[in-house]
Amino acid sequence: MKIIIILLMLLTVTNSHAEDGKGNFAIWGVGNNSCYSYYSARENNNYDDYKNFLMGFLTAYNALAPDTFRISGNMDIDAIIDWIDAHCETNKLHAFQQGISAYIIAHADKRLKKSLRRSQLK
Repeated sequence: MKIIIILLMLLTVTNSHAEDGKGNFAIWGVGNNSCYSYYSARENNNYDDYKNFLMGFLTAYNALAPDTFRISGNMDIDAIIDWIDAHCETNKLHAFQQGISAYIIAHADKRLKKSLRRSQLK
């Protein structure tokens, strides 16, 4: 239940930087840029900063979310970027970070809860 509340709060974050007790947080770097900016960079094959932000955000999520080893399940980075592309194409005014949060919510049930390597050793 706690994870659902956190994910819902992430989805309601606005484009402004905020520090409050309601779950809003300051977004650093390109995560605060619009999906339109991301989509433009993607079309010009100049999106490394966005890709790095995405990987860092997902890594932080993996580290902090309970019962989560890998939020992306079996998807690789290219498949995740394709998902973000589709989201940002239809939600150009959202912050890039909001697109990542939407991805997390959509894939929470498909996440890996533990390392496959560790479970295979037992």
